Amino acid sequence: MHACKNRQRIVTGCLSAVVVLLCGSQSHAQELLRWKLSEGENLTYVMEQDMTMTVVTGENTLITRLSQVMDMDWQVKSVDEKGNASLGQTVTRIRMNMETPQFGNLSYDSDVNEPVTNPLLTAMTRTFETLVDSEIGMTLSPLGEATDIVLPERMLAEFEQNSAMAGMGMGREFFEQIANQAGVILPEAVATPSDSWSHRNAVDLPFGRMIVDAEYTYKGLQSRDDTSLARINLVPTMSIEAVPNGPFQMRMTDSTGAGTIWFDPRAGHLVASTMTLNTQFEIEAPVQSFTQEIDQTVTMKLVQ
Repeated sequence: MHACKNRQRIVTGCLSAVVVLLCGSQSHAQELLRWKLSEGENLTYVMEQDMTMTVVTGENTLITRLSQVMDMDWQVKSVDEKGNASLGQTVTRIRMNMETPQFGNLSYDSDVNEPVTNPLLTAMTRTFETLVDSEIGMTLSPLGEATDIVLPERMLAEFEQNSAMAGMGMGREFFEQIANQAGVILPEAVATPSDSWSHRNAVDLPFGRMIVDAEYTYKGLQSRDDTSLARINLVPTMSIEAVPNGPFQMRMTDSTGAGTIWFDPRAGHLVASTMTLNTQFEIEAPVQSFTQEIDQTVTMKLVQ
């Protein structure tokens, strides 16, 4: 049962990381959608994640609920002649509440210095403390593609020392892949309402390759909070290519989701996004097999 719990946490941590960022009157005019960041510009976002995970093993049903809020600062260092922005992304605060069948109710706030005795919360706190105030550098293209990702030294050191993170495949390549898929990908051509485009990302994990396909559809300019914003609908789907000799075998039986993105074409940045995603799995391990369903809602909002 202990091995089963560990596998549950592995799957939950990886899915939560992957899934970090895919989320009036209407104008029918064409619009060139581009990120237009400026040197010295600072953007502050708040990202909220609500998740319910249901695990069924034999006659037992285990339900875990998670609510997490992250404050993030984007600082634009420079912008080249092609519009590629060099920026630093820093998580400044994390709040988390978690209801678990094994460890009871857990809560964490990076701004509150309290002693931690719960073993699960101790492991999570160590990871959170590594993330908070650690700047991740990258280059963001006008289309929203992230390259040249640089992770801070203390984060890399934690990857080497934390066996739990290593067991989940959460090393340098994992976070580079996650950062690369954390933006809103825009179309190359001028967009007309009902135009669609797609983007694929893959994350390599110990049990296989997790593939996230995003189908975007431009819905035109619409009024939101007295501002004309580009509305983009999002349909995410997830699949898994299992490793034949992995620590366990995972098969995805269903994946459904939907989202809405609000992008300011004049300012050239994300204003808000919402995404829901339901994934269902069958997991076979040498000791025990179980099914798992994860319901997630992730929102991101510009606050400054």
